[in-house]
Amino acid sequence: MAAPVAEQAAKLQLDEETGDMVSKNELKRRLQKQSKKAAAASRASTTTSAPRRAPGGQPLADGNSAGSDELVDQDAMFARGFLADVYKLRPSKDVTTRFPPEPNGYLHLGHSKAIAINFGFARYHGGRPWETIRWLGFVPSKITYTSDHFQRMYDPAEELVRKERAYVCHCDETQTKLQRGGEDGSAPRYRCEHARQDVETNLAKFRGMRNGEYAPQTAWLRMKQDTDNPNPQMWDIAAYRIPKNQEPLFRAGTKWRIYPTYDFAHCLYDSFEGFTHSLCTTEFTMSRENYEWLNQLLVDFQPMQREYGRLSLKGTIMSRRDIRALIETKTVRGWDDPRLYTLKAIRRRGVPPGALLSFISELSVTTANTSIETKRFEQSVRRYLERTVPRLMLVLDPLPVLIEDALEQDLLDVPLSPKDPAMGSRQVRLTRRVYIERSDFREVDSENYFRLAPGKSVGLLQVPFPIRAVSFTKDEATGAGHGEGKPKTYIQWVPDGSPRAESETLWRDALIETGFYEVRRRAPWPEAEGEKTGEVGPESVRFQAMRVGYFIVLSRIVPLKEDAGKTG
Repeated sequence: MAAPVAEQAAKLQLDEETGDMVSKNELKRRLQKQSKKAAAASRASTTTSAPRRAPGGQPLADGNSAGSDELVDQDAMFARGFLADVYKLRPSKDVTTRFPPEPNGYLHLGHSKAIAINFGFARYHGGRPWETIRWLGFVPSKITYTSDHFQRMYDPAEELVRKERAYVCHCDETQTKLQRGGEDGSAPRYRCEHARQDVETNLAKFRGMRNGEYAPQTAWLRMKQDTDNPNPQMWDIAAYRIPKNQEPLFRAGTKWRIYPTYDFAHCLYDSFEGFTHSLCTTEFTMSRENYEWLNQLLVDFQPMQREYGRLSLKGTIMSRRDIRALIETKTVRGWDDPRLYTLKAIRRRGVPPGALLSFISELSVTTANTSIETKRFEQSVRRYLERTVPRLMLVLDPLPVLIEDALEQDLLDVPLSPKDPAMGSRQVRLTRRVYIERSDFREVDSENYFRLAPGKSVGLLQVPFPIRAVSFTKDEATGAGHGEGKPKTYIQWVPDGSPRAESETLWRDALIETGFYEVRRRAPWPEAEGEKTGEVGPESVRFQAMRVGYFIVLSRIVPLKEDAGKTG
């Protein structure tokens, strides 16, 4: 019966509200019920209170307002739901969290959730966020290294031996699997004979491991836990091993020949550094029992571990191995290639840090894993940029139009944003020759086509009169004059003499209005926390190219959402 019990235990998940370990389906049912309850409470509170606003006075939407064009309240996920309940279980005046980066230093979109949760949680409760990504707007109060605590971790390991809660084992991998029920878990579990060694023998062997008297994989320190426990993380797992690679360790050098395992070091490190809350993803749920077991045995200050669901993105590659293969075959240029979803690539693409945090806030936080379509991510970024970046006219495939009766020096004062007057304005010069998008003109008109065609009028954005096509030539020039009446649609244009631009999908002759120079001078757009230091590059010069998409200089961040079948 050992294997079925263990298998069943491995499938159970924690209900944070009650503390029960339940099936995945039962947890889903409970979370839905809790979500409805929280939503009802939220609606009741918002009917009697004023709307929350961002520092700049802009209205904030709740975290679940995925369809709203208002800025998302990035504190909503800490104020209610899973993370609010976590804080209620362990309230603290000085909340301290941490983000342990992977050893390879490779961070992708999924890690942004961990960063936002850990350090947003600390910031929201007035605490201190530790090691993180400065670009996202979090400044570490301290950067620490596990290896700095190696001696401080070794001492409790000896104490664990003295308490007869650890022993040195010489079993190999095959023997260890048999002790844990065999390959398929069908055999009874049992503890190895080394567990019967006395304290003095175990201490002598453990010190011998430290002093280099044993070869790698010939001895390891095991925690003496509970082999009858259905949780595999309590089956006498490793506390210290002798690594195969005896090269000098970063910062620790060659002093240590043995290294603590993650399962042993995690809880002690958190305690030594004073972390109040250790927030992990759900693959560490079963490790929590060992985490608490060790803390209760060895330390006075005991952090609380809780787990939330991971974030993944559908339709793209997140695996380090797969991305490395793309780089080696020159399919992509590097870890920061804008087509990838590493944090470096997302930043280079021009996605502002606030948009990324807003996206995380929209998803809410529960114990369930979240898998999101890339279109949902782009939609969230678009909503954020809609209210935070200026608008300019950009023509990717220019077609010259000669306006025969235009006044050459007419200046138009055009707002940089129709929704935010505080962004200011720029001047656009109306010249006799302007450039429109080639797709905005047809030689042969049709009933459902509302842009420029022979004998038809169309509006130019911000120009007080429409233009009417009176002639065209095969040298790709179109003649036009003042039109009459109200046009059915407006198209973007740029004046003669506009700066030339080149984008990633190579539009080598693209033209952008001169307001771009003002936008570049005033960058970053938006002025998000992570980009206020002045350490910004071209990715911070963001703007919306009307009817085309959101750009940095000059690579498209995300396209505009348009009806592909619309011809007007």
